[in-house]
Amino acid sequence: MASPLVSFDPFNFHGGLDAYGYSSFGGLQGDLEEDGQGKRTHFPETPEWADVDHLLWYDCGFVAAQDHNLLEKEGMVQPSKEQHVYPEFIMADDLQFDAISPEVEFFHEPAEKPKSDPSFSTPKPVTTEPVPEARKEKGRSISMASLELLNNYRASQKRFMISPEKTEGSSSPVCARGRELSTEDVMRVAGAHYIQTAAVKDEDLSALYQPFGTSLAGLTEEEIRDVELAQLLLASAEKIGNKQLDRASGLLSQCHYFSSDVGNPVRRVVYYFAEALRERIDRETGRNPWGGLESRVKWGEDIEDLMSGPHPAVLGCLQSLPFALVMQCSEIQAILDTVATSKKIHLIDLGIRIGAQWTILMQALADRVGSPVELVKISAVGSSVENMGITGRRLASFAGNLDLPFVFKEVFVPDMRDLEVEMFEVEAEESVVVYASNVLNTMIAMPEGLEKAMRVVRSLRPCLLAVTEVEANLNSVSFNNRFIECLFFFSTWFDCLEAAMERDDPNRKSLEADFFSKGIRSMVAAEGSDRIVRHVGIDVWRSFFSRYGFAEVEMNQMYLYQAELIVKKFPNCSSCTIDANGKSMIVSWKGTPLHSISAWKLI
Repeated sequence: MASPLVSFDPFNFHGGLDAYGYSSFGGLQGDLEEDGQGKRTHFPETPEWADVDHLLWYDCGFVAAQDHNLLEKEGMVQPSKEQHVYPEFIMADDLQFDAISPEVEFFHEPAEKPKSDPSFSTPKPVTTEPVPEARKEKGRSISMASLELLNNYRASQKRFMISPEKTEGSSSPVCARGRELSTEDVMRVAGAHYIQTAAVKDEDLSALYQPFGTSLAGLTEEEIRDVELAQLLLASAEKIGNKQLDRASGLLSQCHYFSSDVGNPVRRVVYYFAEALRERIDRETGRNPWGGLESRVKWGEDIEDLMSGPHPAVLGCLQSLPFALVMQCSEIQAILDTVATSKKIHLIDLGIRIGAQWTILMQALADRVGSPVELVKISAVGSSVENMGITGRRLASFAGNLDLPFVFKEVFVPDMRDLEVEMFEVEAEESVVVYASNVLNTMIAMPEGLEKAMRVVRSLRPCLLAVTEVEANLNSVSFNNRFIECLFFFSTWFDCLEAAMERDDPNRKSLEADFFSKGIRSMVAAEGSDRIVRHVGIDVWRSFFSRYGFAEVEMNQMYLYQAELIVKKFPNCSSCTIDANGKSMIVSWKGTPLHSISAWKLI
């Protein structure tokens, strides 16, 4: 039996790519369609991973199911306390999802937005002073309904204000590299101030540059400039939403002038979002048409090229941030708890890449006392025979070193609509576990593929369905809402990299330029079938899984404690928190959710 004390041995991150699945960077996987009906499929291929000789098992300190209460009995785990998983900036999921309804119709994008849809209504101008009548008559009407959502955070703006009396010894939080406001905070402040200008007539863009007054007196000059730059970006998006493309183009020119892909996080975020908005304008004006099957296939191939091997940028991120390891170890612990007495274990990986998480599981199974394992079978689903073959041979070699009976089966499926139960050859007495790490969202854009995959999974009667996903609502059919949510999500990611990686680190630059930018482009510049990157939150997945008879399995305090210990091994990542959400877990950065970890059983 493994020790309940969590120990940490050196870990080779060349073998740890899988938990991240590449897709987490900008959601390079796919996404759940938003309005309640739509999805698509993009199935990631299997990258190569480092030599098995260099793959070391990371001891996550797994414990047997019967010992889950041991930590609490010994006083090592404090009683759970109320935790806030979601930040104050919560926006309604535009899936318009009715959690009570047994039907989850969220896979078809409406050809025309309904005029009666309140999510598209024009928000009332928010001002700090009464607006003169003459001004009201000529006031600008903000069509960007999402900015009204920012008004919910005007109250929270107070917590961003830094009193001039604050000293260096103040207890107010300070961000990495001495920045008083995080990138997301800057965007919130910019949004709140931008709403205050809502009654200014359309031609008076000077309002964007008016002094903030004493409300931001505690900010540095750099932060004030960042807030002004963020306002330019918001104004550009609003003009695009209003189809005022010439006005938007002029504002974007200013964004490009003041932003940079090598500046501070705010300027880098503005740079990539401005690029995406410029592409959207070009597409709408026909200067850069991106439609058609051929162009979509080429865009998908670009993503597959990034995912075809252990990209140095991804490896660098894995070494710097705890997200991947937290997700890996949490899901493996859930699997170990479920198959604690099983002698034949059949693991079905719906999106095999390098399979590094299975080395962790095999090591734990090899160390199991009292109930030796007779067989570990892995059925790996993938679209690259070559990469699956490489993964299988290396996993077989690893199992051989442990004297663990092992079988690896390749399930070649280029299109999930072709997935069949018979492909997995499930035998009697096998305990079946289905593992889906950042893969289900790749099928959101193709409803038939996602529905088919879930029907097959249900027919396999697994004892556990382990799922990790990007935790974000980035799937609104409304450009306005999607832009705002996307902006805050990626602002948090840029903050993560700023804290954990040096600004001149080439891996950080590559992550932003090669991974994040593609996700931003898909979510901001594209519409309809061209928008292949989509994500939804854990609440939507809960309702979706319930359609197929799956119920949530609780990840208790022991899971949280184990995850927190992993986070502590990353010295620059104290802003990473692990919180409970229902029976699942959410990985957040400064309160903004980034990943969900969940486990499910058939009812």
